[in-house]
Amino acid sequence: TEIYTLSLHDALPISLTINDIEYNNCWRISSSAASDLGISYLTVWFHEEFGFVKFNYVIYSGQILQIELDRLIEH
Repeated sequence: TEIYTLSLHDALPISLTINDIEYNNCWRISSSAASDLGISYLTVWFHEEFGFVKFNYVIYSGQILQIELDRLIEH
């Protein structure tokens, strides 16, 4: 079992554009986690109405995983 130490680096209000949709007043939250394997980084963008709209992981091995909200569908 790995033990991780987490650190919150910042939480900044910003605007973000994804697929021509602008999300105003998002919070960009940057963090890191250290273990015996190395340091991993996570940056997320959170919008109060739509939730998490973007994730950017940089894993200790150097691999990058990016996830973005593709579209909004109203019911």
